[in-house]
Amino acid sequence: MEAKYKLSKSTFKKLKEHLIEVRANRGKIIDDFFSEVTKERHEFESLMELYIYEVDRFIQNAEPVESQENTLPFVIMGSEVKVSDKSDSTFKFTVVAPFQSQRESHNIFDVSCLSPVGRALLLKKVGDTVEVEAPGGVFHYEIKSISFP
Repeated sequence: MEAKYKLSKSTFKKLKEHLIEVRANRGKIIDDFFSEVTKERHEFESLMELYIYEVDRFIQNAEPVESQENTLPFVIMGSEVKVSDKSDSTFKFTVVAPFQSQRESHNIFDVSCLSPVGRALLLKKVGDTVEVEAPGGVFHYEIKSISFP
């Protein structure tokens, strides 16, 4: 039996609502952003299936408690991720669903889960290193913390 994760009641509720929303909208997201049947579409469909499975499994093993704790064991849409690069510069990203607006404020960058950074971060854990191939080059980040504001 897996260990129970302790989450604040509000975080637990938000996660359940998030999972319902992702399940309900995954087909529309895939169709809207990948109208052609391509390798990228298949890869994203697989990522979405794994994402739904992992978030559901996490919720099943989470216990709502009276707490303000909002850390998560892995990156999901809506989570704030603090990373560092090889030069020890730190960045904060919020991974957002593709239909949410992206903004930059207070040193936090919103990145779509469809973007190279967003895809690389989804479902990763604290301590994981990710490689991001982006138009600006190849970037390596180590995940330092994950929270769900």
